[in-house]
Amino acid sequence: QDLLLNIILGMTTMMGSTFLGVKSISNEPEGMIWETRLMPQIQEPTDILARVHKTTICGTDLHIMGGNVPEAKPGLGLGHEGIVDILEVGAEVKHFKVGDRVLCCCISSCGKCKKCKDK
Repeated sequence: QDLLLNIILGMTTMMGSTFLGVKSISNEPEGMIWETRLMPQIQEPTDILARVHKTTICGTDLHIMGGNVPEAKPGLGLGHEGIVDILEVGAEVKHFKVGDRVLCCCISSCGKCKKCKDK
C-alpha cells in the first residue's frame, strides 16, 4: 500500500470529468468531458487529498448540467460524493489519517464556527 501511495502522490495528472458549460460547442452532447486534469494539491492546512474508490452522480451534478447553478463555470470538475481513500492530510486535520476510507459528502462543516458548534 505504501508503494501505491508513493506512486499516486508522485503523479502530476489524473482523470476527471470537466463541465464544459450548458451550451457546449464541443461534440460532447452532455456538456462534460472525461479528461486528464492536474492532480490537486493540499492548499489549506484543513485539506485532505483523496483517491476516489467508488462514486455516483448526484442531484447537484444534474442541476449544474441543466444550467441551474449559475456559479458553475466551464472548467469545473464534476463529482463530489463517494467513498474515498485518504492519501494526504493537511497539518490541521485531526480526525482522519492517511489510509482511512471515508464517505466524501457534498455537505461538510468546519466544526469550529458558532453555527457548527450549535448543532
